[in-house]
Amino acid sequence: MFHRVYPDKRINPTLLSRVYKMYKIWKRKILFTKTYKPKKKKQMQAWKEEMALKIKECDSDGFKIVYIDETMFTRKAIHTEEYCLPSQNIEIQQKALNETTKALLMGISFEDGLEHSRSSTTWKI
Repeated sequence: MFHRVYPDKRINPTLLSRVYKMYKIWKRKILFTKTYKPKKKKQMQAWKEEMALKIKECDSDGFKIVYIDETMFTRKAIHTEEYCLPSQNIEIQQKALNETTKALLMGISFEDGLEHSRSSTTWKI
């Protein structure tokens, strides 16, 4: 926190930790958030409701439903805790964390379990 408020100043780390403890400044979890424009939020909610209805229709018609999810792995270590004042958390836009990643795409169904698995650093569809 000190280095963000006073970027041109230097302070002894031991003294800094004492000052933080004196004012009850502790490391807290960083909240990673995504921000959307209001129009996009409404559109996403409509898509969600539409997809829920389509899934119910397909399930009632006897189609096999496969759930697909992806997992991303990255080499860069991202701090999940940082010093901040009591009752406050730091937020970082996920857009700022873009970098080359490794992706794993999996498809799972209730009937057969694992249906599909694929991993890649670049997707060619």
